[in-house]
Amino acid sequence: MAQPEQPLSDDLIGYSAYDPVEECYEYNENECYVADSPESLLRFLAGAMFPAEDYKIEPVRISDFLRDYGCSCGSYALEPEALKRFERTATSNGFEYDVEPYEDYGVAVEPRIFIVNFSDWQRSENE
Repeated sequence: MAQPEQPLSDDLIGYSAYDPVEECYEYNENECYVADSPESLLRFLAGAMFPAEDYKIEPVRISDFLRDYGCSCGSYALEPEALKRFERTATSNGFEYDVEPYEDYGVAVEPRIFIVNFSDWQRSENE
C-alpha cells in the first residue's frame, strides 16, 4: 500500500447523502454515491427511497475514503467532476485505485457515473 511521505492533501472530492434515521449513506447499487455538487446530489436523490429533505448532504474528502465512510469496502460511484478531483488528490497522495464506467444493464446512465475501487481504504485501520 502506498504511504504518503508528506502530509495528506485532503481536498474536497464531492458530496454524499446521509440518512440520519437509517444511519446510512445513499448508494448506487453496491457503491456509496459521490456527486459533483449538492445540486447534482439532489437530482440523484429524486430516485431515492426517501424524500431528499430527509438526507443530510455531507462533503466528502480523501480522508473519508481512507476510513471507508459508507462502509462500501473501498468502492464508490463518482460523478465526472468528483472523479477528476478524486484522481488528482489520490494521485498526489500516491494512492492506488481502479476506475471503470458504470453501466446499468449495458446502458450508460446520465450523469455519467464511474466506479472507483480504492485500494488504500484499509490504510487508516492499519495505522
